Amino acid sequence: MLRLVFIIGKKAVVEITGISERGFGIAKLGDGRIVEIPGALPNEVVTIRLGRKKLGYILKFIEKNNKRVMPICCYAQRCGGCLWQDVDYSEQLRLKQLILEKLLSRLNANFELKKIIPSPQIYGYRGKTEFIFAEGSTGLALGFRELGYFDKVIDIFACWLQPVEANIVLSEMKAKLAALNYPPYNIYTRQGFLRYLVLRTSFYNREVLANIITASGRKENLKLNLEYLSTETGASSIIWSINDTPADVAIGNIEQVYGKGYLEEECEGFKFKVCPYCFYQSNPIQAKTLFSMAKKLGEEGETALDLYSGIGTISIIVSGNFDKVIGIELEKCSVETAKENAKINDVSNVEFHTGKVEDMLDKISSSLNRVNTVFIDPPRSGMHYDARRALVRIKPERIVYISCNPRTQVEDISYLMKFGYKLILLQPIDMLPHTPHIETLALLEKE
Repeated sequence: MLRLVFIIGKKAVVEITGISERGFGIAKLGDGRIVEIPGALPNEVVTIRLGRKKLGYILKFIEKNNKRVMPICCYAQRCGGCLWQDVDYSEQLRLKQLILEKLLSRLNANFELKKIIPSPQIYGYRGKTEFIFAEGSTGLALGFRELGYFDKVIDIFACWLQPVEANIVLSEMKAKLAALNYPPYNIYTRQGFLRYLVLRTSFYNREVLANIITASGRKENLKLNLEYLSTETGASSIIWSINDTPADVAIGNIEQVYGKGYLEEECEGFKFKVCPYCFYQSNPIQAKTLFSMAKKLGEEGETALDLYSGIGTISIIVSGNFDKVIGIELEKCSVETAKENAKINDVSNVEFHTGKVEDMLDKISSSLNRVNTVFIDPPRSGMHYDARRALVRIKPERIVYISCNPRTQVEDISYLMKFGYKLILLQPIDMLPHTPHIETLALLEKE
């Protein structure tokens, strides 16, 4: 194996010596700098392009890890969505377990670390996919940003992580929007119209919701032709959303709706309405495993709290185990949908409150005699510091903590341990095959 490091301008030839907490390959440059390389694996030698924020991007493989396989997607290693599609799935799971072991070693705690649960499907599993519009060499491009570039879009015809039904709608929407000759939005000039296409697929009835996010188009007198787009379409719903802000995010204010405007999912015998901007687990099939396990670990009791409750999925699923379940969620739309979901499922012992967890916890808990279980499923940033402080004041008997970011989860668990909570077990679940992302489920109990 090559041991020397060569640096020529913005390029370098490096040996990958390990893997980072983010699942990126690690290499040391000759000047002592450490760089992370997305998609690189230990025991490889690669030529990289040096980027910003101590990152490097693979230009060429000189020596490959023997766990590399032939990817089914022609965009692999260019698109930033599937860093590990050319890695044997068993090796992906091994690497995720290894990353988690390193992260959890910070806790210096005695607990049971379970073996990661594989995804039942490693292709066609995504319930939500975001695509970006751009100016292509032969017309309208629609796809993903190229790995390592903010302003380059790979024009794709299909994404194999999403179901076939979504790929049909992807192809259809691209063809129709190109025929309408709408200009794509330019993030630098802030000119143009088409910004994002977000596809959501129901794994309950295979319906597809297409959310087309545009600029307002007022200066150019542009308006999305929803009548044409909804003709002979594979989408059950088409949403037109408007985003005129500089923020490059796939969200907007809903302007017009074709169809019912939402999807339905099923889990643990309950049906859930999922609105265009509401959160639902990215892998709906594996979500059933996650929620079933959370319900079991949460046990039974008088009162449970569901923090960051979203559309009420956990609250409703565990409702049969508690006299009362109280959910707290910041997004008003999600709270309204959660209330609808409770009615749809004839669940009467749940209630939902709108507001920040850190602001609402003390208000709600002051009227409760005892809290048996708290379920937590925060955003990637983890719990707000004030939310953690409010949580330990409540002193629940047990905490079931779901996380899509083990790094912030470890920080939160470390805090909770200082206030008399013992980590009993941690169960990793592979929610996103072909990516370094890890979903984890932790159980803590009051000592």
